[in-house]
Amino acid sequence: MSLPTNNRHGLSRVPLHLPVTFGQSRREMGKSGTTRNIGPHGVYVATDKPPDTCPRLLLQVDFKKSPIELIGRVMWVRPPDPTRPESGGFGMQILLAPDAWYQHFLPMC
Repeated sequence: MSLPTNNRHGLSRVPLHLPVTFGQSRREMGKSGTTRNIGPHGVYVATDKPPDTCPRLLLQVDFKKSPIELIGRVMWVRPPDPTRPESGGFGMQILLAPDAWYQHFLPMC
């Protein structure tokens, strides 16, 4: 069985909803959200409290086996609309990820 993908960004993206926490450092990891799609080089996170665009963000993706920590750059932010739940979010370019992150995408290559 293969997962559906979205090639809008030129690379495979997988629609996957996983809990995440994020902040600019480990001490500031107080915000949370849910991935909506993930790819080897980027993540879209839905959250009512998106960060500002910033050069460095720490994102912990809670996979069932073990969490994976990513370092990335917030490329764009969508502010939440108070009339629509989970309307806010952000796109993050992955700058540094462990090998375990890329293992999730090998079957798509």
